[in-house]
Amino acid sequence: MAVVDAQAARRTLTGVEDLRRTTRARLLAFWFPMQVFGIVMLGAGLGGLAFGRSAFALLQMSASILAAVIVMVFYRQRGLRIGLRRRSWPFTAVSAVGFALCFAVAALLPTHPADVGPWLAAAAVCLVFAVLQRSGIVALWAAAMGGVATAFSALAPAAPVGALTCVEGGLALVAGTTLLALLRRWA
Repeated sequence: MAVVDAQAARRTLTGVEDLRRTTRARLLAFWFPMQVFGIVMLGAGLGGLAFGRSAFALLQMSASILAAVIVMVFYRQRGLRIGLRRRSWPFTAVSAVGFALCFAVAALLPTHPADVGPWLAAAAVCLVFAVLQRSGIVALWAAAMGGVATAFSALAPAAPVGALTCVEGGLALVAGTTLLALLRRWA
């Protein structure tokens, strides 16, 4: 039986951990869902402000479905292109449960403004995604999302429906764009 040098073992383990980090970074492009959800939620929020609560509900539901499909297709195509993919069923299941949770909260729990409840539910779902992806960035996004919704509820309970969604969408769009710019700068 051969004895392994401690420094050689440490270098090997460090190399394996570096490869894991690189692989995870290539598999997950966090900027993309932030930008997609940011754009569609900003649009849904503006639609709610312009056309009222019933239009907002339809716009937000449609925008959520559209964004989820776009993000899933992006990750699938990206995985095929770079040759690295992971199982998608956990993410699909969390997305479906998250969508149902947001819908149930919107329908069953009155909040002020009306779009606070779904955003708090979405923040909880993002925390599950953070665990699945082992990502501090996604956890930070979830915390920011929940913090903004909570602050909005406390400071602007009479805000028109769609105002919070405009703010959340705008923040996600800015955060995703900033993250992409940082990744390009570091690459």
